[in-house]
Amino acid sequence: MTKGEVEQIDKNKWYSQWITGKNAVILKKIADILYPEECPVCQKILAEPEDRKMHVHRGCYRKLKRITEPMCKCCGKPVMSLQQEYCFDCSKRTVNYEAGHSLWVYDAVSSESVFHYKYSGKQSYADFYAEAMVCFYGEWIDSLQVQQIIPVPLSRQKLKIRGYNQAGILAEKIGDKLQIPVNNSGLFRIHSTAPQKELGKAEREKNLRDAFRANEKHLTDIRRVLLIDDIYTTGSTVNYCAGALRAAGVKKVWFLTLCTGAVF
Repeated sequence: MTKGEVEQIDKNKWYSQWITGKNAVILKKIADILYPEECPVCQKILAEPEDRKMHVHRGCYRKLKRITEPMCKCCGKPVMSLQQEYCFDCSKRTVNYEAGHSLWVYDAVSSESVFHYKYSGKQSYADFYAEAMVCFYGEWIDSLQVQQIIPVPLSRQKLKIRGYNQAGILAEKIGDKLQIPVNNSGLFRIHSTAPQKELGKAEREKNLRDAFRANEKHLTDIRRVLLIDDIYTTGSTVNYCAGALRAAGVKKVWFLTLCTGAVF
C-alpha cells in the first residue's frame, strides 16, 4: 500500500468519525436551512417541527384518500360493497401475483404529488411515501415472509432521462425500514414503452407484453418476492412483472403501490 493510499484511508476514517454525534446534528441543521423540506402534497415548506417529523403538513395529509374496505381481494382496488369480492378487472382474468395493496386513491391530490415526485426531481417525497406505506402495510409485508423486495424497473432510456427510478427509491426505503433486502438486478425492462396513462385497456396489455425479463442469476433460491411501484391502474405492469419473475423460478409474488384508481 502506498503512502497516498494510507493517507486517504486516514482521511476517510477522520471524516466518518467527524460526521457522527454532534457534528451530524449540526450538518443536519445546516442542510435544513439550505435545503428546507417541502410538503409532498402542497409543495410548500414544512415550517413546523411536527410537520417536518411527518414529512407532510397535517392538513395536507388529511386530503389524501386512503384505501380501506371494501376492496378487491386480489388487487386491493376499492369496490362498491363488501359483497363484491373482486373488481371488474380481477374478475375477468387470471393474474400472476398472489395479491396486492395500494395506499391512496389516485385522484387530483395524490396524482399531483406523484407527478412532482416522478418528473420534478422531488426524490425527498419518498421519505413520506415510504413511512406511510410501512405504517399501514408493514405488518402485512412481514406476514408474507418475502425474501426480497423488487422495484418495477424503468427502461434504460427513461432512467437516463429521469435520472432515477421512483419505484427503486421507494423499495430501498421500505426495505431499509423493514430490514428486507432490495434486489435492483432481478428484473429489467427490455425496451421502452409508451406511457400507460395515455393508452386504453387493450393497448396497455399490448404495450407491456414481453416488456419485462427476470435475471435468474440474481434470483437464485428466491421464491417469495414483493413488487413495489408507484401507480396501479389496470394491473398490467405488475402482472407482467410477476409473470416474468415466476418464469424465472419465483413461486409467489405480491405487490404494493402508492396509488390506484377509483371505485369499480
